[in-house]
Amino acid sequence: EKIKLACFCFKKLRKYRSSFKDSILERISDIFRSSFKKDSYHIKKANTFVYTVGDHILDEGIKKEGLFRISGKYAYYKFMPGVLAAGKRYDYTELSVHDNASIFKAYIREIMNGIISVQIAERVMKIIKNQTDPSIIEYIVPLIIFSITNENRKMLMYLQKIFRKVDEYSKDNKMGSDNLYKIFTPTIFPNIECYDLNSINLQIEIVKRIFESNLTEIPCFLYEEALSVAKNQ
Repeated sequence: EKIKLACFCFKKLRKYRSSFKDSILERISDIFRSSFKKDSYHIKKANTFVYTVGDHILDEGIKKEGLFRISGKYAYYKFMPGVLAAGKRYDYTELSVHDNASIFKAYIREIMNGIISVQIAERVMKIIKNQTDPSIIEYIVPLIIFSITNENRKMLMYLQKIFRKVDEYSKDNKMGSDNLYKIFTPTIFPNIECYDLNSINLQIEIVKRIFESNLTEIPCFLYEEALSVAKNQ
């Protein structure tokens, strides 16, 4: 069902009509449909130990000032993600909270290559960076969310939980939601060229909209049309 929903997110764009020009909608539709392949929806599962590291970070460092902002030791966040990628573990109790937080981010950024796929990220950025209507982001974000692979969706929901917990203690850690969105944007997006300030700000806005969204409930506009299509099949 999740795969069908992901496929539908692409097909739905082709028929949707709004204030945007048809040419823009058609381009968006082509992007999502051509970027998605059913065979690639299932990817290699992440090392579940990374979630144990995340839990430890919350347990021991929730009040630590600069959590996820202050970098850990370079050697740790360059070497340890590879250890995790090999399915191994390390003794996180011997490292500082900032070391573990850096390793956690580096694993998502370097090993998972972000949460959003390269194909979708590149092509969506090409469309929206030249658009002046901010509502186009609101339109695209749900489609990004529900086309994310199973493993990446799990991590996305886990990150949302982390962000909310860290924000609850922002008076202590000085890391409110807006700071987290900015800091994690290069981690959520894959490794693509993004050098101009406008593109960076657009990515930050997309990340913000994603984490402020309901990641489990299908938006009404998707659900209603998906139901209609299913009835006609």
